[in-house]
Amino acid sequence: MDTTPASTQTTAVRETSDWTTAARARECGRPDAYLRDYYAATACGPAASGLDRMVANGGEFGCPIARGRLGDALALRAVAGGVRQVVCLGAGGDTRAWRLRLPSDLAWWEVDLPGQLDAKNNRLAALGVTPHCPVTNVTTDLRGSWTEELAHHGHNASRPTLWIADGLFYFLTPAEGTKLIDALTRRSAPGSRFCGDIPRPAPDDFRRARLIAFMDGLGCPFVGGVEHPHQLFTDPAWRVDAHLSTDLVAGRCPLVPPLPHRLAEREHHIWYTHALLP
Repeated sequence: MDTTPASTQTTAVRETSDWTTAARARECGRPDAYLRDYYAATACGPAASGLDRMVANGGEFGCPIARGRLGDALALRAVAGGVRQVVCLGAGGDTRAWRLRLPSDLAWWEVDLPGQLDAKNNRLAALGVTPHCPVTNVTTDLRGSWTEELAHHGHNASRPTLWIADGLFYFLTPAEGTKLIDALTRRSAPGSRFCGDIPRPAPDDFRRARLIAFMDGLGCPFVGGVEHPHQLFTDPAWRVDAHLSTDLVAGRCPLVPPLPHRLAEREHHIWYTHALLP
């Protein structure tokens, strides 16, 4: 059981969110960028300087780029197919509602812990940037009764939803991850989709152990990991498709262009996952 004080964990979550947003900003500055997030530098704020510290302790920033490109593709495909509800779980520094060309009749919810969304929203507003569709913030703990808060803020369980969960399952135990998928399934009409990155159990190597120790020290421990995402989707109606970075590099995911080798994780310990509820 994680006994980290809530205030420490909330601060740590915000810092790691800023770092992954900074990774998208750094990628955007490359001429050969795999992901273009022109608002990431604004969204991440001054804490982004910690990205290099995370990398020095074994972190890799290819994952935020790979999952970002996959999430973009799923969002645009879902919207083109008629989905008009998107829920971004553990939204943090996500900027899709601001940078993707989305229809104005799309309803978008961002769900996160207290204090995670305000700074980003204020920075983007100061830049004069507005989202392409209405965005509703829902402040709650995704380990609790978060769907009640989501329903209170207008989510309609009778309509299809795209659920996006970038960088979330590292911080949920397998039991908590299963509980979350079960909860969103109960609010998913036929035609709903899921997109997110789901870690495998940590390999027994020095580099990974160093990163886990670093995150523990921050007060934001990595506790997640399953052999395959199917384990989290207890409802067999979900059609789950998952790829490792080796698959993305080889072009085996039809949703995105092949991932550059420079962005593939060394240990290939992350499942880039998308699922459909027919």
